[in-house]
Amino acid sequence: MRRPTSILSASIIAAACLSNTPARADGLTVFGAVSSYGVQGALMTIAGVPVGASASTTVSAPVSAGPLFDTCERELLVMLNRPGRFTLSVLVEGGNLSSCSLAQSP
Repeated sequence: MRRPTSILSASIIAAACLSNTPARADGLTVFGAVSSYGVQGALMTIAGVPVGASASTTVSAPVSAGPLFDTCERELLVMLNRPGRFTLSVLVEGGNLSSCSLAQSP
């Protein structure tokens, strides 16, 4: 079965974009801007531009339902709705999302 050109092109573009934005392993990422976030099952994925960088990066890590998930989601919504006003620090430890914190930009 032959796929339509537009779907094939979109697939190629998506694959190229994803290959340029590798997921981070353990460590701290401080985002100056968040372009998107998503949750699939227990996996939270955050895409944005870290402070001092010019290229976008993606952080993906499991997070359990509860206070941490609620806090991170609320902070992500603030970042999306008020661009440039805050920074978001995301800490991944042991392969899991362990903290999110929001700070007002200077």
